[in-house]
Amino acid sequence: MVSATRPPRASAPASVPQIAPQSLPTAVDRRVPPPPVHAPQPVFRTPVPTVGMPPGRKRRLGRTARIVLAAVVAAVLVGAGAVAGVALSGGGKGGGSAAQNPPDHSASQGPTTGPTATTTAPDAGGATGTGTDAPTDSGAPSGEPLTDHTPTDNSLFTLEHGTAAVNGVQYTDVLRTTNCYGGYVEYNLGKSYAKLDVVIGLDDNSPNAGLTFKVLADNKRIFQNLATVGKPFHPVFDVSGVLRLRIEWDADESQSTCGIGVLADPTLIP
Repeated sequence: MVSATRPPRASAPASVPQIAPQSLPTAVDRRVPPPPVHAPQPVFRTPVPTVGMPPGRKRRLGRTARIVLAAVVAAVLVGAGAVAGVALSGGGKGGGSAAQNPPDHSASQGPTTGPTATTTAPDAGGATGTGTDAPTDSGAPSGEPLTDHTPTDNSLFTLEHGTAAVNGVQYTDVLRTTNCYGGYVEYNLGKSYAKLDVVIGLDDNSPNAGLTFKVLADNKRIFQNLATVGKPFHPVFDVSGVLRLRIEWDADESQSTCGIGVLADPTLIP
């Protein structure tokens, strides 16, 4: 029988040397000096500059505004005073005093006569004129030219239509004589016109021999004068209600030559 034997017990190992644990570093390494601690500094905020006008500018604008306001108020007051003055004076149309309504001196002036005043001669033969109311321009008055009418009766030597210069004025609508004999021409006015405006004289290129003109309205003589060079007449005849207008001319038989008679710008005015 086999006896069991215990194996020899191993001897206890020698003691294991204990290693001292290393000390862990602290939160602050004593070898590094800590940063200096500074006292808290006050925070100064730089104010943001605001956009605006400097105080001096504001004062100037205020002064300007006051001046403008004063001018406007003064203008309003002046305008109101003017309106009130006109209202109190009645607009200068009566109702006021003599100082407010000065007298109208134009009313004291008498009527004036112009070159269109009616020229008539007494109903007697042999009257001669000295030449007045000379024309100042060649502009014909508004109306109907007598030269547009066809004569209802005329002499053998009648008037012709043309141009002429009378007393330095050139006319383009003219009835003129053609010879040294007398003659006549007659028109039917039909009682349709009020005035006859005409320049009666001699052509500036005519011999200075007189020529007598007569104008008759329904056989009633309304004009008779002797025309010479440079001395024309400018009558305005009243032909209201006239049916027949007759114009006659006679040469001066004592002269060796005869003048060229002219009826310049003869115009019928309704």
